[in-house]
Amino acid sequence: MALSAELAVDAAAILRVLGYWMEVLAKGAADSKTATAVLGFLRDSKAAVAALVDRYPAADKVIKKLAETWETSSTLASKTIGWLNVLNKMPNEAAERFVTFILNKGETDSDVLMARWLGFANGKRSVADAADAYTGFANLSEGAADALVSAAETVDTDTLKYTKQYGTKYAAASDGDRVATSLAQLRSAPGDAKYTDEAIGDAIKRNADAAVVEMSNDAIEETASVETHVPCTLVAALAFAVVVPKACGKQILDDLYDAYATDSVLGQRFKAGLEKLRALNDRELDAAFARMATAAQISPDVEEALVRALSIDGFSAQGTAEYIRSLDTLRDGNGNLFTGLFDAAPTSGSSSNIIRVGNQGAGSIAEAFEPVAMQRMIRDNEVSLGKIEDFGRKIDVSAITNGTRSTIEADCFSSDGTFIDMKHSLSGSTSRDLDQLSAVEAALKADPAPISRAWYVVSAD
Repeated sequence: MALSAELAVDAAAILRVLGYWMEVLAKGAADSKTATAVLGFLRDSKAAVAALVDRYPAADKVIKKLAETWETSSTLASKTIGWLNVLNKMPNEAAERFVTFILNKGETDSDVLMARWLGFANGKRSVADAADAYTGFANLSEGAADALVSAAETVDTDTLKYTKQYGTKYAAASDGDRVATSLAQLRSAPGDAKYTDEAIGDAIKRNADAAVVEMSNDAIEETASVETHVPCTLVAALAFAVVVPKACGKQILDDLYDAYATDSVLGQRFKAGLEKLRALNDRELDAAFARMATAAQISPDVEEALVRALSIDGFSAQGTAEYIRSLDTLRDGNGNLFTGLFDAAPTSGSSSNIIRVGNQGAGSIAEAFEPVAMQRMIRDNEVSLGKIEDFGRKIDVSAITNGTRSTIEADCFSSDGTFIDMKHSLSGSTSRDLDQLSAVEAALKADPAPISRAWYVVSAD
């Protein structure tokens, strides 16, 4: 009796599927072999068909779509039914998208993809999550689909579906649906090692939040690049023992996203900064940026200034890159950034270079020229790195000038008393402050003299 009941269930399932596949039979009506083949396939697959109908009792479209896979290949139809039975149960619409995706890719490519995905620890759930995450899943390229499944594997859980949040958010992006293009930019082919699965997952997770500023494809890709190319073994040299270094790309980006990506103003600045970095596609630059972001954790003001400095209007990607690289090279013998770059010199009234650059005022680009010019002169052996003491030092000259001027500022001050002042900007403009020149002249003639010599840098190519 039990066996008869089981056969009756299988028969009912096959008859139901057969009803949906009448179109296939109709196409082959003139060829009895087609009808025989369909019936033979359903008979041989009766257990799998029965299981599928049991899992998706209302999925008429799924069953109809399976008929198209059979027309392409009877073995593909059989494999697709098997995959649907193995994968976590998904909404009917997602199951239909999955079948269409398989049909679009064909048997050979589908075999490769499913072998990779089902090899993941949570592959059965991840494929189902990906198909459910995006209404356009069926038409994704192989690389884009792999990025989405890989992201689901690394960041989705049984209850939190970041991939679906991302799919919903970027399907409705202000410049049109960018889910497919952003995923394809992250991964060009299945298993492409340009960015790790974890980095792609974290990029999707960070940008899934509706409160996070809508990032461009380049900005999204840059987050994956920084995380992939800035490993936890990176040692960031810091001058401040109170700071706990967070040298991993993931940790750095998590901090920056948490602090700025949901801010209506700074989120856009952060996005623009990431776009500038991505434009150069430079792993070493990513690492330098990560070290600067780590060092900037000395205070929220410095960290914010770095975000602003990355995105100054009129500052090219190349200019931004040279500024970051220059900062990264200006370190003392212990590997610490020179005083005055991120922390202000100890003299009264001094401010840090990054704060001045990050204020985005008219002189921001000119302020950025200071470390750039010094790095260029060090490169050309015009200045010794070992003699630099600090940047932005205020020197009291009130007694020397009889009160006409209280201080002079050395953009860079060296241990031999050299006073270096930059009178040039990346835009090529020059300026000279005659009042300051007079004060510097007085300082040189004073006894004792607070400076031994003065350099005015008007070009450093």
